[in-house]
Amino acid sequence: MYAKQNTAKTFLVGPILDADGAAKTDEVIGSIKVTKNGTVGAPNASSTLTHNHTGHYTYVADAGDFDTLGEVEFSLNSGTNAMAPVRFMVVPANVYDAMVSGTDKLEVDATQWDGSTVPVFPANFASLGINASGHVSRVTLVDTCTQNSDMRGTDGAATPADLGDLQTHGDSNWTTATGFATRDDLQALQAHGDEAWASTDTSGLATSDALVQVATAVEAMQQALASGVLVAGESVLAIREGLSTFNPSQHGVMLTAQQPAYAPAKAGDPMALAAEERGAVATAMLDLADGIEANITLRDAIRIIAAAVAGLVSGAGSGVERFKGLDQTTDRLTVFVDEAGNRTGITYHR
Repeated sequence: MYAKQNTAKTFLVGPILDADGAAKTDEVIGSIKVTKNGTVGAPNASSTLTHNHTGHYTYVADAGDFDTLGEVEFSLNSGTNAMAPVRFMVVPANVYDAMVSGTDKLEVDATQWDGSTVPVFPANFASLGINASGHVSRVTLVDTCTQNSDMRGTDGAATPADLGDLQTHGDSNWTTATGFATRDDLQALQAHGDEAWASTDTSGLATSDALVQVATAVEAMQQALASGVLVAGESVLAIREGLSTFNPSQHGVMLTAQQPAYAPAKAGDPMALAAEERGAVATAMLDLADGIEANITLRDAIRIIAAAVAGLVSGAGSGVERFKGLDQTTDRLTVFVDEAGNRTGITYHR
């Protein structure tokens, strides 16, 4: 058991028995010995011993009985009477409160670091500019912080005046030698002015005027398509013709809706499909979903009809007849027939 150093404690001792094993009920505090770390002594003068029940006694120990850290033992020294010793481990107050009462935390002090004694002041702190008092030597504290002298560093840190200029977006503070945009340039971009959008080389960057011309040309083409004057095929050629009028010096493109006679074809001219185009059309028709019936395409129907009309037959007269496809291998049709020759069921193999 644990006991808190220099703290009174009440606990039960016994039973105290005589030589015949009978419980003693009249023992006195003077018969108790207190042994501290092997040194035998008497109880504190303020400690008491009172019989409680059947040879068990209530021992009220004064704080003096627990004034020494370590093991404390309470035993009986009374002729032929006997009592089992009661032992305590006396620990510091904060240890007892942390381990038993749960009202404190164990105190932990670092005395070594990586096997070496921790110095009072780590040597490497000095290289960081921190002195033994915990002050940073390279920083000077002032009572009053003025606008420029305390905030400006030798590396050109911004002063309140500079920050004020930035806040008002002054051109002189925004412009740099590399051509960083000024407030006036930003305002020109916001208004979509041609001067701000146009480039100074022949890269063809569209200006707002050029964008308006493109929009006007597209609108004219839409009107021509709606009126039947311009058809889809010619619109593509018109765009191609319009692109040929590109003028790099104007940084823009203008499309025209006028249509000369284009070769090889123009509106109303017949046009023949290429072989691959004809094949694509035929395939689309043959494989059109639900083209004949639900889940039956035109290709499926033709295969079934061909098998029934011109395919090999097996099982004739047996009630189950199978019809091969034109490849003479694949079953295309299974017909179930009754004795009268009536078809009672059909399975299509697509």
